[in-house]
Parts: sequence; structure tokens; C-alpha cells
Amino acid sequence: MNGTLLSIQPRQIMREGGLDADFSVLPTKSGVQQALDETDYDDFPWSQSSIGHRNRLEGWIEGPQLHNLVHVWVGGDMAPGTSPNDPVFFLNHCNVDRIWEAWMGENGRVYVPAANQGPAGHRINDLMVAILGEGLRPSDVLDPAQWYSYDSLTVA
Repeated sequence: MNGTLLSIQPRQIMREGGLDADFSVLPTKSGVQQALDETDYDDFPWSQSSIGHRNRLEGWIEGPQLHNLVHVWVGGDMAPGTSPNDPVFFLNHCNVDRIWEAWMGENGRVYVPAANQGPAGHRINDLMVAILGEGLRPSDVLDPAQWYSYDSLTVA
């Protein structure tokens, strides 16, 4: 490169709203309510086939819903590993967190699998990978009150 800087040209965010999916609508209030109505957070086998709030919110139960549906519906940069390039990514994930916080407010700050259950890397005291700073454990972030709070957790 002979001492010259590599020049990277910015590009527009790519979106394909509704083109990558056969969905006519985005997540609904009734879908959110279904996730909130799950009384168990998760259950064995701790996978995409598990029944509980986690999979209902994530979108593995009854096809892509809530979290996954937004990625699929927006398409473009939101579909692959480039999804954090799109500001919609952060709106979607903040809403997922808001729904989880509403669920915990009703059901307690419960997280499973416990320390000795489930796949390695997903247990309550397993260290999560950190890009910047020190990694955290799920047990460190069950109560977000030390960092933020929501104006409303109401689904209505």
C-alpha cells in the first residue's frame, strides 16, 4: 500500500421491506401478549423446540414472530450478520428487551437453564463474549435498573 490509507466508500443501508418474507404484517400486540402469557421462561431441551417465553419472543414457536420476524421482514442488511449496520436493529432489540422486562415484572427475574443445566455458554453463570470491556454473565444483567428503565411496559 506504500503508506497510503485504504479508502472505504460508504454505502446506503440495504433494506427489502417485505420482499424477503411472505408476511403481510409485522409483529402484533396479540403476538406480544402471547409471549407475555407464557409462564415458563424456557424448558428442556433449551433449544428452538423448547416451549416458553424465550422461544415465543425469539420467534421459534409458530414460525418467525416478534424478534425474528422484524429481521426477516426488513431484509437487506437486517437479514445476515450485518444486521447491526441498520438502526432498525437497535429499535428491534430494545423492544425485545422491553418485552422481556415486562415478562420478568410479572414472573420474576427467572432465567433458565440454571448453572448446571442446558448447553454450555447459555447457563446463568456462563461468561458472555464481550467485544469491548469485560464480559458479563446472564446473572449480571437480570435486573437492568442499574442502567435504565422503561417509561411503559404496557402492551395495549
